[in-house]
Amino acid sequence: MKNYKRIIIAGLVLGLLSLTACGFIAAYAPKPPEYGVKRLNTLLGQAHRAEAERYAAEFLQAAEETWEAAYQEWRRQNQKLMINRDYSTLLKLVGEAATRAEHAARQSLRTRDSLKTVLRFKIPLVKQRIDSLHATWGDMPARKPVNVRFTTGELLVLESRAAYERGDYLLADKKLSAGEQMIGEAGQKVTEKIREYLSHLPIWRKWAEETIAWSQANNEAAIIVDKLAKTCRVYVGGKLKAEYPAEFGANWMGPKSQRGDRATPEGQYSVKKKRSGAQTIYYKALEINYPNPEDWEKFQEAKKNGQLPQSAGIGGSIEIHGEGGKGINWTEGCVALDNRDMDALFQMINVGTPVTIVGSLNGLAENH
Repeated sequence: MKNYKRIIIAGLVLGLLSLTACGFIAAYAPKPPEYGVKRLNTLLGQAHRAEAERYAAEFLQAAEETWEAAYQEWRRQNQKLMINRDYSTLLKLVGEAATRAEHAARQSLRTRDSLKTVLRFKIPLVKQRIDSLHATWGDMPARKPVNVRFTTGELLVLESRAAYERGDYLLADKKLSAGEQMIGEAGQKVTEKIREYLSHLPIWRKWAEETIAWSQANNEAAIIVDKLAKTCRVYVGGKLKAEYPAEFGANWMGPKSQRGDRATPEGQYSVKKKRSGAQTIYYKALEINYPNPEDWEKFQEAKKNGQLPQSAGIGGSIEIHGEGGKGINWTEGCVALDNRDMDALFQMINVGTPVTIVGSLNGLAENH
């Protein structure tokens, strides 16, 4: 009986000692940085809300990689006896991760706000450039790939503005950059085409000077059509008498080379016939002598060199006629005027009146 009591007492003493030891260990053993971990999670949440994965991806990745290293260190320490745990490395990693998460959030907000400010000014400037290009060469014929590229670029700019308005500044910047590039490439191609076209200015000006000189010498009317300026000018006695808005073939930039190309010819011609009433479907018309000998010579040379197929025809029946005023270049190669302007022109012009058609006399300055 006495031995039994001794055993119970010894057990109680051992239990008490164990509790005391556990209390001692719990009191003096290293403790994990729970507050630091909680603060780190808060900062990572702030970084994600600031869209750091989009605007500060590298900084956020560094923070999350450091947090992963801290988590692995925490697991390693928790596998040890409590008294043997050392959280100093964990504390350092948690601190580094918190600093990086905080930096990622700040950097993301700075980048996003900066991008927002840049786009607020840049998008209208690009749109203004598009409008300017439309005004300068919007109705100039261009090959389909160029038109497609310009149209695609314009659409990307519109999508950029929509992305900006819904707060997606990264996407807005991406689409704006792509749109700018496409518009720039298309613009360069068209500018090169215009520059090549305007290289003929000297010969066009020579033709115009000869036509005005003829008008002055004969005290008669003469017509000069300027395609780039979209005008039909009438000179009488060498002086400008009238000027009318004009429309041309859809493929007006460049000389006419064959039937069906929808190009308005360029050269020195004369009125061959005057048509009115049932003689024309275009109200009134002045038919010119296209093709002239120079046109025939160029046409035959082009077929000989393989620039035109042998089956090509040179075309004809080019007129200055009415039913214009549509605001676009729509004819098959003729020059179209508003009917009221056609009435006035018809009265001033006779069979044999010189008609000179040029690409331009003053270059792009006439469009501004």
